[in-house]
Amino acid sequence: MSKYFSPQEWLKFIGKEKLQTFQDVFSQSYNVSMSFYDAEGKPLTVFSKFPLFCTVIQRENLQRCIDEGKNHLASIQEKDRSKFFTCPFGLIGFVCPIFFDGQIMAYAYVGGVTYEGSKISPETRERYHLPVISKERLKEISELLEETLNLLNVNLSIFEKCKIKEKREFREDDLKRNSRISLREKEIVELVCKGLSNKQIADALFISERTVKTHVSNILAKLNLHDRMQLLVHYYGSSSGDTDEH
Repeated sequence: MSKYFSPQEWLKFIGKEKLQTFQDVFSQSYNVSMSFYDAEGKPLTVFSKFPLFCTVIQRENLQRCIDEGKNHLASIQEKDRSKFFTCPFGLIGFVCPIFFDGQIMAYAYVGGVTYEGSKISPETRERYHLPVISKERLKEISELLEETLNLLNVNLSIFEKCKIKEKREFREDDLKRNSRISLREKEIVELVCKGLSNKQIADALFISERTVKTHVSNILAKLNLHDRMQLLVHYYGSSSGDTDEH
C-alpha cells in the first residue's frame, strides 16, 4: 500500500510555478477566473482573472462568500467529482478535485462568469466586464480541465521511479541541454505540459495540427517516452527535488 502523500509534497512534486503557469494559461484561454486550493481551502496559487464584480460584492458579503466556498469543497469531498454552482449573486462556476495516487490533493476553482437570464443585469455585466457563457459551455470547460488534471493522478510507484532512475528522468534542465531537441520542440513540450491540445498548440504557434502531431511523436521518440502521460509526469517531476536513490 502506498504511503500517504501530503498536499505539500504533491505541490513540491508538481512545482508551484508550473501550477501557476498552467492556471494562468487555462484561465486566459477560456476567459474564466481560476485558482487552486488545498483540502482545507487554503490557496495554493494566486487567483487568475479575479473578477472586479466579486471584489465589490465581498466588501459587504465576505463571510457569505467564504461559507459558500467551504460548502462547495465539502460537497466534493463526499462525491469525489466536480460540482457546479450558481452563487447567490448570479455567477456560475465549478470546483474540480485533483487526485494523486487515489487521494484528493487539491481543488481547482473555476468561475467568474455568468449566463443569459441570471440576476446580473446587462448593465452590470458590461460595467464589470463579466463574460457570459452557457452552462453547456461551462460543462465542456470542466470536462477539458478534468481530463488534463487526471494526467496528474499518477501512482506513487511512478513517482518513485522518477526519483530513483535519474538517467531516465526527464528534467527541464536536461531539455535545455539536450541538443537533440530543437527550439520549436521545446516550445511544444512547454505547451503540451500546460495542458494544451494539439489544435490549441497549432493555433498558438501558427502551424498546422498535423505538424504538431509530428513534433510530439519526434519528441517522445528522442526522449525514449511512450506517450504524453509520461512526458507530463517527467516534466512535472523535474521539480521534485532530490533524485538520489535511498
